[in-house]
Amino acid sequence: MGRFPHRPVGSGGWVFAGRDTPEEVLNIHHFGLGSRIRNEFGLWQGNDQLLASCFPDATDPYMLVIIKHDPDGASRVIVGALWERLQSPEQARGALQRG
Repeated sequence: MGRFPHRPVGSGGWVFAGRDTPEEVLNIHHFGLGSRIRNEFGLWQGNDQLLASCFPDATDPYMLVIIKHDPDGASRVIVGALWERLQSPEQARGALQRG
């Protein structure tokens, strides 16, 4: 379990061709990038800390149980965070240099 990242933003150096993707169609990355995120970040293998960090406003115990079973939702949050980060030219340039 220690090999998986625990935060969605700033984890890894992945860059995807999503900077020019309109926000309303980010779901096109669900099966490609989203699948890789779910697999590489251990969202299907019990990376509960990352799952919970994708939904920081969830404090209800019932919701916390549901979140543990929502890797798809977590990967959507991560793809969205990556997209937002790439909208800033400075952030995008830094991601490309680290990638």
